[in-house]
Parts: sequence; structure tokens; C-alpha cells
Amino acid sequence: PWPTALFACLALAVATAELIDRSRLPLHTSGRYIVDVEGRRVRLNCANWYGAHMKMMVMNGMELQPLANISKTIVGLGLNCIRLPYSMDMIYGNYTHVPDAKVSLAANPELQDSSPLEVFDATLASLTDAGLIVILNNHVSSSTWCCSLLDGEGMWYTEQYSEADWLVHLVFMTKRYRENLLVAGFDMRNELRSSELGNPTWGYGERSKDWSIAAEKGGKLVLAENPGMLVIVSGLWYSIFLCAVPNNPIHLHDELKGHIVYTSHEYAWVNFHLTARHWIGVYLWTLAIWCCFLCLVVVLSWFLEYRGQLRPGWFAQCSSSLLSCRCRSRAASGRCYSRTWRCVADAVLGPGVAFLLTLFSVLAFLLAPRYVGRCTMMDWVVGLSLTSFAFGTSAVSLFLWMRIALGACSSDSGSTECEGSDASAREISMREMASPVERGVAMFAGAVSPGQGRPFVPEAGGGSGGKQALCMRALVSKRLCALVVSLVALILLLSLHHRFGEYDVFVAEVDERWGFMLSWGDDGGVPVWLGEFGTSSDSLYWRHTMRYLREHDVDWSYWSLNGEMRPGHEESFGLLNPDMVTVQQPWKMHDIQELINR
Repeated sequence: PWPTALFACLALAVATAELIDRSRLPLHTSGRYIVDVEGRRVRLNCANWYGAHMKMMVMNGMELQPLANISKTIVGLGLNCIRLPYSMDMIYGNYTHVPDAKVSLAANPELQDSSPLEVFDATLASLTDAGLIVILNNHVSSSTWCCSLLDGEGMWYTEQYSEADWLVHLVFMTKRYRENLLVAGFDMRNELRSSELGNPTWGYGERSKDWSIAAEKGGKLVLAENPGMLVIVSGLWYSIFLCAVPNNPIHLHDELKGHIVYTSHEYAWVNFHLTARHWIGVYLWTLAIWCCFLCLVVVLSWFLEYRGQLRPGWFAQCSSSLLSCRCRSRAASGRCYSRTWRCVADAVLGPGVAFLLTLFSVLAFLLAPRYVGRCTMMDWVVGLSLTSFAFGTSAVSLFLWMRIALGACSSDSGSTECEGSDASAREISMREMASPVERGVAMFAGAVSPGQGRPFVPEAGGGSGGKQALCMRALVSKRLCALVVSLVALILLLSLHHRFGEYDVFVAEVDERWGFMLSWGDDGGVPVWLGEFGTSSDSLYWRHTMRYLREHDVDWSYWSLNGEMRPGHEESFGLLNPDMVTVQQPWKMHDIQELINR
């Protein structure tokens, strides 16, 4: 549409990102920043352009646009670097041609007879010819979409490719591009996580599982081939944790000093507080919609009863199977009075249990962040257990609150709960209520229904009517108690929903996982590059992330540049549309432009 195309043109016109001149290269680190040969701050404002790590083995969009056009578009957006993911299959797979090249390289016919590695060479050359920095990224070993716990790609080695293969390939790729100064960094492995081969650790000394040892070996080999390269090291567990780095801070090792940049990834679903907040919002909206639906049904049933189109008590009969309190007398009218305690206990039990489950889930939601943000396995087990408990108890409590709301909306629930054997005692006089408040709440309790006959006036000195009135007073008190309990539970959930969305809570969680590195150590911090973040909606996650990057001056790489996951399948996080020319979501590009121009 024309607004998107217009914004794309404007974006090309206002972009002011600084392309890094070759005379300022190579890059290195100083304190917490990346700097040039003269020690001046260099900001990496990047995007991920992916596709070569997947089965098609080329970057997305090359079937629609020539490489040169895509490179110019990237520069026009204001970005100054690109992270290029690839698989080790591209090197070791002995491919002489790209699979289905006539489709995936339709706009670049001169490359259709090339191997995947040669296409990668051409892609990289086009980007650096346009003045863009390139960060190499070994995304996976075997060509596939990343990342799951079941793909076998969680460690830096797999069943197909050993650690030795991984180390050799690092040397091969570094040597291949060392003459191109704009190939400035090597992200040696993406998103370390569990696999069938083990769980990655950091600083515990077990060579087959300790990622810090492998990263140190790999980094030294990279720098031996290209001393000017930035060595980018991923955190653990999908790159969201750097909290174990102090166990073995490899950036302080002599051969790696001035070259190590740690990288983390930040998506909405890895942030506990925002994920919990989303669930609480779903909880509250579900309950609100359910209550509105019940009110609509009640009003409609009253209207149809008044018109004579529906028999009296229809809604109550439909919902009676879900009501908790039954105090019917089978013999004498005094039986209900003698079991008033049972009526009250049964009725309070539902709200009481729902409230306790809600309270337990709130407490679990508050406790879980103390553990899920830490790096030890025991903390993870405790944190995930608390999280599962919180989601489980809140789901059960939601069902109970919906059931209680159904009972509260049943128009004759009060009369069925305290019904006597005397037919004339089935209608309770509103005059028996001691105050206007009780008379009003009696309607909430269901003591009087629309369409009932003449109110029953109890006999002086007691009788079944008086006993029924006493039971009804207990019922009204019970309903008041249930209402108060419900309101308290609602306030608790609303407070938690609000608190979990506040920016300082977001900052505290990010700082615990990786942000603390920005100020850690004697040098005033350690370089951290946010290698992946992205969204398809202008959400609280997005606004908090953008604010954090601005306030903490963090280098970043947005996921993703391309607007398709593979030909014919849209990438909703993409900066560009599948045509690789127009901007997909103008609001997002506007925010990124502001971040670039800070």
C-alpha cells in the first residue's frame, strides 16, 4: 500500500547511520565499548539477514531482488552492519549447486550455477562493497531452522560434526575473509542449549560440556588467523544468560583481551514478567467476557420471561447443576434452619478455594523470578516448578471463578438454597431484610426473582417463614463475603498485572540475566551485543527493549531484515516486506531510526 511505500522512501532519505570507513578498521574493545583503531566509539546497528543456514542455503529475498539492490536498501535504512547466519553444511556438504537455484536465485541468475559457499561469498562481497560491516554467525551445523531442544543443535558439536570439525571450520571461514576488513566479527555459535549430547555449562571445567573452554579455544584460533577480528561469544540457554561468565571471564585471558564481545538474545517469550503478565491479562479478559456474557443471558432471559416467551426459572434450571449449595428440606420445614451452617459452609467453599488458589498463584508468580533468572540447574528446576505451579493454579482458579459467577447470576439460587417443604414459604418477603443494604444484596443472592408472585409474610412468632428468613440472612451474608473475596482476588491480579509491566521490573530481569555485564568488572563494564531481538507488534516488550537499548547504549542486531522465512512464507518480524524493498511496519522502522540517530 502507498503509505508503506512512502515511508520506505522517507526512511531512505532520513537515515543517518554512520558507515564505518575502512581506515578506521580493524575494530577492538575498550572497557564496555567497541572502538576503532583510534579508540573512537563504534556503534553496531545491525540486522540479521538469514536463509543460508536453512535447506535452501541462500539468503531470503534473492529470488526477488539482485544482491546490489538489497545492499543499497540496507544502507538506506540506516543500518551499518549485517549478521549473516550460515550452517556448516555449506562448507562440509560438498554441494556443487544451490538446491532449487532457479527459484531461490531467480533475481540473481549469474549465481545459479554456483555452490552455496560461492553464493555466500557473493552475498558478503555485495554487502561490504556497499560499506556494511559483516558479522559471521555459525547458526547451526546441519542446515535447518533454529532452534529447538530436539534438533540436536544445542551444543557446538553434533552427532554429524565433532568439536574438531567446528574448530577447523572457524579457521577456514576466518582465513577465507581475512583480507576483507569489513568482515569485522565472528559470532562463533548461536544459542547454546540442551541437546541429547548434554547440557552446556560455563566455567565448571568439564571439557565436553563447558562452553567457555570451547569458546576460548575457538577464539584463539580465529585471532591466530585474523588478529583484527572481534570474537563474539554467545550466552547459555538460547543466549539469554550471561550470568555464569564471572565463573570464567574469558575476555580477561591475555590472548583474547580487547577482542571478546559477549552476545545475548532478548525476545518477549524469554522475559518471565512479560510472559506472566500476558497470561494474567488473558485470565482477566476471559473472566470479564464470561461475566458480561452471563449478564447478557440473564437480562435476555428476564425480558423473555416478562414477554411470556420463556418459562420462569429457565436460566436457573440450566445452571442449577453447577451451583454449590443445596440445603433442601425433605421432612420438616425446620430442617433448613438446622443446617444453615451447612448452607453457608458449602457456599463459601467455592469462593474460598478460588481465592486461595488465586493467592497461591500470585505468590508463585512473585517467587519464580528469583530463580528463573539464575544460571544454576537447581535454580532453574525451582523456578520452572514455581512457574508451572503458578500457571496451573491460576487456570483452576479461573474455572472456579467462572463457575461462581454462573451461580451468582442464577436468578432463583437463593430460593433453591433455602427452600422449605411448605410451598407458601418458597417466597421470602423483602420486608424481612433488616436494612436497605440487605434488601439490595438479596437480589445479588437470588432471594427474589423477577416474575415471582406475592411476597410471603412470615407468621408472628416464627414458623417456617421465620426460619427461612434466618437462612436467607445467612445466605446474604455469605454472598457478601463471596463478593468481598472476589474483589480482593481481582485487586491482587490487577496489581500483579500492573507491576509486571513496569519498566523497572523489566530492567531488573534483563540486568540479572545479561545486563549486569555492562557495568561488571574493573574496566567499567564488558561489551555486550544484543544479537537478536524482534517483534511483530508495538507491544510493551518492544517499547521497554528500545528504551533499554537507548538508555544503556547497547549495540544490537534486529531479527530480521528479510520479510520471508523462505520463498512464499512470510516472516512477521521482518523489517522489509517479502519484496525486500518496502518497509513492513512503519512504526517499527521509525523506532529503529530513532535508536540509530540517538
